Amino acid sequence: MNTIASAAQTPRSDGVESFGGPGPEAEFRRKLGEGVFEIQCCDDCGKHFFYPRVTCRYCGSRSVRWIRPSGQATVYSTTVVRRRPEEGGDYNVAIVELKEGPRMMTRVEDVPAAQVRIDMAVRPRIDGADKDAVLVFVPAVGGGSA
Repeated sequence: MNTIASAAQTPRSDGVESFGGPGPEAEFRRKLGEGVFEIQCCDDCGKHFFYPRVTCRYCGSRSVRWIRPSGQATVYSTTVVRRRPEEGGDYNVAIVELKEGPRMMTRVEDVPAAQVRIDMAVRPRIDGADKDAVLVFVPAVGGGSA
């Protein structure tokens, strides 16, 4: 069942369905604003993927659905961005790999930027609400998920 675009598809004069939105990114942001972190999974090939899209990035199928990931992830790559203390201080930019496979660019919070390490176990956390919601990750002490 295509839960992404079924209501928003409209036939064109040439018979090809066009997508009328709101798009998958808007749906992801809406869910995040409600405190829900979900990624997409293809019903045909079974692969999970992120960045939100209308079709599967692996097989092109339009049969994709939203799922809640396990909440288990590891830091795949990280770097420290240096800033003066009066500008907010150092912060990290990381690529985190979800247990389900997708990688996401994010930040790892609740730990000094220089202490974020490759292969560090992390879990998702949603900071903020509504249109200000952002997905970050925190060290996986105690488990749990967003």
